[in-house]
Amino acid sequence: MQVLACRDPGRRRDRHRGSRTRLADPAAGEAAYKSVPAETLNEGMTADQEMAQQAALHSWLMQEMPAGVLNQPISVNLTPLEKSDLQKRQEATGGPAVVGRTKPLKAEIRFTAVDAALLSATSHPAASGLLRATPDGGFVWAAAVQAVEAGAIRVESRV
Repeated sequence: MQVLACRDPGRRRDRHRGSRTRLADPAAGEAAYKSVPAETLNEGMTADQEMAQQAALHSWLMQEMPAGVLNQPISVNLTPLEKSDLQKRQEATGGPAVVGRTKPLKAEIRFTAVDAALLSATSHPAASGLLRATPDGGFVWAAAVQAVEAGAIRVESRV
């Protein structure tokens, strides 16, 4: 199933302090990572509340998903060279933990005038996924992405 997480690859905003961090420049002698002390969370949802909210969101998304999406997943697999590189990084010591790698899908998400004209309650193929109209005048597009050998997957969509 598709999961979207958007981010700016060069910078990130610290949600709690509003500060910006940037990528390290090894050529300038900067460390590739920085250790920071743990912080105690004093407000917000509990872990159980977060899990309940995510379960409710998952249930709603599964109901909204066009029929047939899971039948035609986009498959992502690492090459033997990518697997070897990942294993070397995971076994290396003295740096941050490596839990995965980035791999572009090269799938373009673009809707045409023809897609708009074909919108109905019945799903139809569009932009490597399936598209269908919703009762409120909108639409739902979804694509399934699978990585058979992966323990988890995160998909990023850039607009």
